Amino acid sequence: SEDVWLNEARADYSPTLLGYDQDFQGSNLQQRVKQFITSPNDSLTEWQNQKADYGVVYLWTQYLVDHYGIAILSDSLKSKKVGIESINEALKKNGFSEDFSQTFTDWTMAVFLNDCKINQKYCYLREHLKNIRITPYIYFLPLAGESNLSTGYFIKEWSGNWQKIVGGKGVLTLDFDGEDDANFKVLYIVCDFQEKCELQFLNLDQEQKGKIILREFNSKYYSLIIIPSIQSKISGFTNQEKSYLFSWKASTAEKTEEEKEAELKKQLLAQIEVLQKQIEKLSRQIEELLAKQLAEIPAGFEFKKNLSFGVSQPDVIYLKKVLINQNCLLGRANTQSFDSQTLEGVKCFCQKYKEDISNFAGSNVSCSGFVGKGIRAKLNQLLQ
Repeated sequence: SEDVWLNEARADYSPTLLGYDQDFQGSNLQQRVKQFITSPNDSLTEWQNQKADYGVVYLWTQYLVDHYGIAILSDSLKSKKVGIESINEALKKNGFSEDFSQTFTDWTMAVFLNDCKINQKYCYLREHLKNIRITPYIYFLPLAGESNLSTGYFIKEWSGNWQKIVGGKGVLTLDFDGEDDANFKVLYIVCDFQEKCELQFLNLDQEQKGKIILREFNSKYYSLIIIPSIQSKISGFTNQEKSYLFSWKASTAEKTEEEKEAELKKQLLAQIEVLQKQIEKLSRQIEELLAKQLAEIPAGFEFKKNLSFGVSQPDVIYLKKVLINQNCLLGRANTQSFDSQTLEGVKCFCQKYKEDISNFAGSNVSCSGFVGKGIRAKLNQLLQ
């Protein structure tokens, strides 16, 4: 019980095997090429008995025999295994390290590039097939300013999909996102203006997401081509296989989002450094002003009198200068009146040195704002 698509592949290769495709004009080969070029995105393994099915299976079989020999078809036919597993067994039996997945990926490159100079596996060897190249979906990005473009597609297992992005300017960023329960394989090609191309696989995370970042787009690089496919299912194919969604978003800008964030961070750090220097300068000025308050108190002065709210005498001016120095009072010490602000300043001072003040007083002070024995002793200690 063989998968239908592989039975049809072997059957449709028979005319070529018997020599009927030596003359291309009017041949089965010519007919199949036309069918494939018309619908290159058709699934290789889903068989609906449509023209597109014959086109894709024929072009794939031609490639397989071109590079791995007719024994792959005959040995897979004799195998007890079916479908993809029989192809894998035949490849291994004939000494090849590639499996079905690798040959399929190489084939998607061959029908797009068809250039043996890039890689012997990325071309057809048969004379009548050397000029075949499928036309990808082409997307143009605006050449001026920042641009964004996004799109989505449904694809099936073992189908080719070729999408080309041109235009734009600066840094091109492409975000790929495939359906989570699929296992996407995304090959991408970057080509310069001399048609020299680089091939790489896009690393996808568990959510089937990946990112491509290209600098100097449209100055050094001319195009980006992505070739996504799903290569998971290996048996039990029907005439109606499941479709999977993938989408991508392409954008161009002078810099990447990461670079913009890094530049903003750099600017913020520079601003912070400036502010820190300003703060340091202000701190020094404050320290100088605070020290000046104590310097204005006569040498040898001591607080000998108790002071309380409402009194008015010269000692209050010196009290205020100490409170200002200790950051417990704002303003200037230019009056000898013990007002409400002075009262709050004394409370602040008392809380700040409560342990010392209580020791000087011989008991635990309540910090009511009264300048008694304990507070006077602490004030005099600071003046010394």
